[in-house]
Amino acid sequence: MNTLIGQRTPTASMQVSAEDFTIDRVLDERRRELVGEGQIFFDFLRNQRAITRTGSWHLGTLKTSNAQTIQPTDLRIALPIPQSEIDANPNMVQNVR
Repeated sequence: MNTLIGQRTPTASMQVSAEDFTIDRVLDERRRELVGEGQIFFDFLRNQRAITRTGSWHLGTLKTSNAQTIQPTDLRIALPIPQSEIDANPNMVQNVR
């Protein structure tokens, strides 16, 4: 990770020591490296982290829809199964929302 950080900044204080090398620090660096690509959503789910969205123009909507913080167990995360898949398998049940 220090090699990656070193390519972005010459500031030595940004380097990671052994005690600072945590999953949260890795996710933070990955967020910076892949900004705008939508990967942090899946990274947080995979690592059982809550997704907290603050700031921006849509904050009011997030508060009223109870979507400012999404827990990894939230049923709203499950994507709907395509109807063609449900039609092809009579044992298939649509994801609960």
